[in-house]
Amino acid sequence: MAISGVAILGQARYNAGMNRCDGMAKSAVPPLPLALGALCAPRATPTASLDSDLITPVTDQPQTVADPLDARRRRATYRAAHRGTKEMDILLSKYADAHLAHFDEAALTRFEQFLSLPDPDLQGWFFAPETVDGLEFADIIRAVRRFHGLTEAESIIQPGPGVGLP
Repeated sequence: MAISGVAILGQARYNAGMNRCDGMAKSAVPPLPLALGALCAPRATPTASLDSDLITPVTDQPQTVADPLDARRRRATYRAAHRGTKEMDILLSKYADAHLAHFDEAALTRFEQFLSLPDPDLQGWFFAPETVDGLEFADIIRAVRRFHGLTEAESIIQPGPGVGLP
């Protein structure tokens, strides 16, 4: 079994008790090349950056959302766009993009409950609007259909020629 020179050098440094990145070891192991030594150098953590004329702190912490309602809106927008079927992704994501920014907490809660329904139920209600009457979310279904220019009289799925004719 052949062992590369790099592996042997690495093992020699490990065996020699090398515990610092500056190339100084307990034995006569050559120092790291400059390019590799730079990788081991301690990283300087920036404490501030110049943004126009203001100094703003730079942190490694992720930005926090100040408004929890805004976080719920973004989550609902994502859920509307990632339903599982392309048809529902298109219908709901475009509606969500246009309207969720204006929803208050109560309307957003209803839309989140609406998004928790299974796709086959939603597809049935969107594609056959005559079955919507009396449903809890009939107003949302009508609003999404109206947003996409679908009238109550027309169904999304039209029968082909000769289908349903006596």
